[in-house]
Formats: sequence, C-alpha cells, structure tokens
Amino acid sequence: MFNRSDHAERVIAAVARVKPKQIFLAVDGPRAEVPSDRAGVEGCRALVSVIDWECEVKTRFREENMGCRGGMIDAVSWFFDHVESGVILEDDCLPHESFFTYASAVFSAFGDDPRLMQLSGYGHVKNPTGRVYFLPLTSSWGWGTTRRVWREFVRLREGIVEDFEKHPELHASFDLDGSYPYSEMFVRNVQGKVSSWAILFYWFVFRSEGLVAYPPQSLIRNIGFDGTGTHGNARSDGATDSVSSAERVMEFPSDIIPDEERFAEVRRNLKRTRKQEARAAEVETGKRVKRTAGRLKGSSFFDKILKRLVRRGLRLIEADGKESVRVGKKKEKALVPEGVLLSDSAVIHESAVFRHLSKAPGAIRLGDFTHLRGELLTYWNGGEIEIGSNCYIGEGTRIWSQASIRIGNDVLISHLVDIHDTDGHPIDAADRVLDGRSILQGKGYLTPTKTASAPIEIGDLVWIGFKASILKGVRIGEGAIIAAGSVVTRDVPAFAIVAGNPAVVVREGDKCGRKNSE
Repeated sequence: MFNRSDHAERVIAAVARVKPKQIFLAVDGPRAEVPSDRAGVEGCRALVSVIDWECEVKTRFREENMGCRGGMIDAVSWFFDHVESGVILEDDCLPHESFFTYASAVFSAFGDDPRLMQLSGYGHVKNPTGRVYFLPLTSSWGWGTTRRVWREFVRLREGIVEDFEKHPELHASFDLDGSYPYSEMFVRNVQGKVSSWAILFYWFVFRSEGLVAYPPQSLIRNIGFDGTGTHGNARSDGATDSVSSAERVMEFPSDIIPDEERFAEVRRNLKRTRKQEARAAEVETGKRVKRTAGRLKGSSFFDKILKRLVRRGLRLIEADGKESVRVGKKKEKALVPEGVLLSDSAVIHESAVFRHLSKAPGAIRLGDFTHLRGELLTYWNGGEIEIGSNCYIGEGTRIWSQASIRIGNDVLISHLVDIHDTDGHPIDAADRVLDGRSILQGKGYLTPTKTASAPIEIGDLVWIGFKASILKGVRIGEGAIIAAGSVVTRDVPAFAIVAGNPAVVVREGDKCGRKNSE
C-alpha cells in the first residue's frame, strides 16, 4: 500500500469476507517532495484498526519512500520471511472471495512443481471449459507465489538487466511475437522513466521458462484506473469476466502445460490493447497540439495556415465533456466525453448521448458517415463499442457494453433498440440484493465479477427493427434482418430473417449468401 486509503479499505473489506488467519500489511513511506502523501500514508496505516476478526497481523511501515519497484520488492521479501507461500494484493486489486480458495488449491496441487512460478487472480480471458489454465505470462493484479520462487528472483535481480541487454534476440519472444511492447517497458524501467518490479519479474519467469496459473474467469478487479495511481490513468480495468457463484468448483488439469488456445486469445487481446493505447497517445498528442494552436499569435500568412491545419487535424474529436462541440456536416451539438474517437465525417445528433463511464481511451469509436441518435455506454469497469462506417443508430436506442460490442459497416439500427453485452446484475438473488443496495446507496457495484458478460458481434449490412433486443454473447451474421420487437439470445445466420421472443429464423438466406429469401 501507499497513499490511497480509500482503495485499500475496499480491498480489506473484500478480504474480510474470508477472514484469513494471517495478514501482512506493508505501507511505503511518503515522498518528501509531495506533502500531500503524508495524509494518505497515515490513512493506510490506520487501516490496521478495521481488521476486526481474530487473526495474526504483522505490519511493515516504511518511513522513507522506496517507490513502486523498491517498495514492492522489499515488502514481498519481508512477507516471504514469514511464510512459504501466499498471495499479494496491492491497494487497487479488489478480490472476489473465491480468489483465496482458488489460490489455496493451486498451491496444494502444484506448489512444489518447479514449472509453476506464479498464480494470477486476474484472468486475461475466460476458459469456457471451467479449468484453471497455464500461460508463460506473469500478472501483477492479485497474484501469489512461493518463497522458493521469490528468493530466486531476488537473488538474480541484480543481473536481470544485464541478461536482458545481452540477449536482444529474445526480445521478440518476450513481446509475444509483437503482441505487446514488453521490451520497450523494460527499457523504460531501466531508464528510470517508470518504476516497476513486475517487468523484471516477467523477464525472470520468461528466462526460467516458467508458467503462471490463471483462473477460468477473472477473480480480480483493478479499481486503480481512476487517475489516482502512480502509473495508472483513468481507463478501464480490463477485468470484466464473471463468476456465477463464490462456491463455483474449478477444475484443474492433470499437468502444467501451456494452454495454447488461451494463449493465442491473450495475444489477440494484447494487440487490441496496444492499438487502443496508440489511439490514446494520438489523442493526447492532439490535446497538446490544440493547446499549441490556441497560443499561436501573429497575423502572418504562415501562422494563419498553421493554425488552420492544426485545428483541422483534430477532427478525431476528443473533447473535455464540459462544453458542446459540433461534429460532422450537420453541425448538431452533442457532448463528447474524453476517450471517444469519431471519424471526421461522423454525425452526432442532438438526441445522442455518450456515457463513457470506463473512460478508457478509444473504447468508443465511430466510423465514416455514421449517424448517432441513440445512447452509447461503457460500464465503469470495462466495455468497448466499435461502430463501422455508414451506420445509423436510431433515437432512443441503447448500446451498453461491459465486454465488447462490434458493429460492422452499413448497419441500420432503428429506434428504441437495446443492445447489451452484460446481464447488468448478478443472477444469484443474495448477490443481487447486495449489489442493488450498494448502487442505490451510492457505494458503487460490490459484485462486478458476478455479473456475466460476453461480446456481441453484428456483421455488415445488418438491419435491426425498432424495439428489438440483442443480448450478450450473440453474433449476427452479415446481411441479417432482426424483426421489430425481437429478443435475440442466440447467433443469427448471415442473410437470415429472425423474429419473436426468443427470436427464431423465419426465413433463411439464399445459398449464395447475398440476399434474404423471398
């Protein structure tokens, strides 16, 4: 922990549900150059008092700040001076209660196997088989390891940078064949531009040819991407996977081997994340250019042309959400929040609503000549909406995402249509009561990992009639027609016409696949 006592208190409240017999509380010291750190650090230290169940509590409160890398390595090393194995939760990693039983089961089954070097509570992807799976990729969002592994990492730590620099031929594999720039992160860490223990640990596991256990569904939600973290900004936690019940029984494979299918899916997701971050960087560059344009002075011909070019280059609008902006040829007004990317020719009508709660950069994207009259929403804990070119979204239509919704080109969506990739609330009644009360009382969602979600894909040329509903996990094939009032709960074939509740195929597409049958 460091200076975010509000976050840390939520994590301790989640831990309190399982009442572990031992708790180790480490708090880094305040930074001398940041006077406001002191109050936050003291707040974290005071959280010892909220641990009110019978257990052994040990504390390590640093007086001086050691930073993200040094402080974490120091705290975990102290932790493993007292235990053989255990789990580590930073102040922004909110665990589901079944995280602890999962971790215990992994240690029991594989803790002595030298190939297992870490377990992760955060799941990059779901495993539909319900099995724990293994990847050659580490995690820092709710994790665990053994004294054996950690002490070997600490012993080799001083030589890790030299080893990385000696083996540039391994960097491509370290980056998962171009899926994500981990090598660049490593270099930035060495240069002091970031302070991270996790990238060093990943290289250690990578060079050791070790594996990491992952749960079939994510058991950790990162609550730190609200702008309060040292490295995090206001964006999605990425953890939208769901757990149906705290008593869910996980299956374990008989051996520790990489799950190639899951690994391929993780690499695809990381590539998408990399693209989103690149878009976010472009947006931030646009902000800086906009500020520069506002400062341009003088009446020279060059100054006037430069100013005009700068402003025209910002047509991928990334507004501050506090004032009306005009978009597209019709110049209608709409509030476009931070993180929304619009084509220069997209048209946002006055009835349009953006509710970008996750604030993830580039998580809402609209293509060329697409008209929006409805509402687009990403949940605070995730979601992505991508709408292609030449699409129409009718008034009163709600497209709400916690996982991802992808809409192709030339798609017509009528008014009052609902497209939701999540159940919105837990299925279990007891969990739903806790969740509902927490929301109504202004405390936020308590059980995000218990809310099921699954991606929706809508192909090119689809037509969705008014008051239709598209539910989670559905894929609608190219050219399909969804009749008015239909409730779509399963995949729709290309060029088929479906109707009813639940929707069923009433006309199949022709064999050529290019038109709806008469």
